[in-house]
This record gives sequence, C-alpha cells and structure tokens, in this order.
Amino acid sequence: MFKEILSRTNLTLSQAEILDFLYQTKVAKASAIAKSIRKSRAIVYKDLEELEKLGLVEKKEKPNQVALFSAGHPSLLKKLLDQKEAQLKKDKELLDSYLPDILSSFNLAHNRPGIRFFEGVEGMKKIYEEILDDGKDFHLIRTAYEPTYNDKIAPIVEEFIAKRVKKNIKTTAIVPSDVDDPEKDARWLMKRFNVEKNMYTAPVEIDIFGDKLAILSFGDELVGMIIESKQVAQSLKQIFALAASGSRQTSVQK
Repeated sequence: MFKEILSRTNLTLSQAEILDFLYQTKVAKASAIAKSIRKSRAIVYKDLEELEKLGLVEKKEKPNQVALFSAGHPSLLKKLLDQKEAQLKKDKELLDSYLPDILSSFNLAHNRPGIRFFEGVEGMKKIYEEILDDGKDFHLIRTAYEPTYNDKIAPIVEEFIAKRVKKNIKTTAIVPSDVDDPEKDARWLMKRFNVEKNMYTAPVEIDIFGDKLAILSFGDELVGMIIESKQVAQSLKQIFALAASGSRQTSVQK
C-alpha cells in the first residue's frame, strides 16, 4: 500500500515492504511478516534488525516466547529523510572537492586538455590553492598591482604570497615595472624580469605550474580558468623564456 513511497526514504524495498505490513498490523512474528511479503526469514530477520536500529521497528520479547515486532511512529520517517538529506549534502561536498582530481585523471587518460572555470573571490582562492597544492616552483606573468588589484583582491594575493613563501615555493616572474626592489623580491622568493609598463597593461595574471596554466582576470568581472595540458604548459614556458630574454632581470632568488 505504502511500499513505493517508503522505499524513497533510503530504505531497501524489502524493508519498505516490512514497514508497510507493520503499519497495517499491530504486532507480528517474523515468520508472519516473511510469509506476507514473500521473503525468506533470513532476509526478514536481517531487515528487522536494521529497522530496529533506525528506531522504525520495536521488538518485544518475553521469556520462552517468539519475539513480536511492531512499527514505530510514522513521524520517524521524516527524521530518516533529514538524515538522508544531510548525508547527500556531505557526499556532494566530498565529490566537489575531489572532482577536479577526477577530471584531471580523466583528461590525462584520454589525452586531451582539461579546462575548468572559476568565478568571483572564492574562485580566485581555489586557483591559488591549486598552485600551492602543486608545491613546485612556477612561472608568473602579471600586470602591475595598482590599480588593477582592488581592496577585495589584494588580500587574496597577499595571503597567497605568504603561503607560497611559507611552503618555500619560488616563482620566476615577468612584471611591468620600472621600480627595483631586491629586498622585497628576496622575501617573496621571486626572480623578477622587468618590462616596460606599456608592454603589458591587461588586468590578467598568468601562472604556469606543473602541466597546468592558470589565467586570472581582475577586470570588471573576476573570472579565471585552469587549463591542464602538458603541451600548452610547455609552450607557455617557452614563450615566457623568450619574453624574459628580452627583458631586464632585477633580482635573483636566494
């Protein structure tokens, strides 16, 4: 009568059939339940035990008598659904955290570049976290910090630099600047190549790390992407080397 709707509450079909029977019967022996739903006693005993743990079934035992089973109050089903909803939320969060790695493995196995898009402040944080998780020295091309990096973005960049330095990750950077600051570059573990300011004015940062390329746009819309491709990353590293060869090196990492 109610087994279809009951099976939607995270119960197995046989468990739903047992509850459906008990909701219409005051008490019953396991043998009677098994006969009614046409399942073996072994399956019914196992399901009854699990339903009892969930609080959906009550077991009544007396010395030298066969145990009797009755259904708990139907309102307990809502609690079961709430637990299912909470578990689904946790499972989704877990999948979201592992999905980039799953996509990466999939794309590498199928020999094609993977592209992931990010939006807003949280998106920028995720990109920087991935660079930190890679844990290796990387290449950076960026515009001048001012006025491109506003009050919302600057703290994210500063936090990234602090974490990068703490993990001893060095960077080689091409920067549009006419100002030399060897002490800051040493603190930031950065080897910097300066280019004329008018040579790169786009509010876009490019990070080349491992076999990945990150592009962060700090314009009117805060967006970014990570491209995972060994060939693309290698190509950008070569372009970086060409650009650096025609620029002025101002500092060397210690």
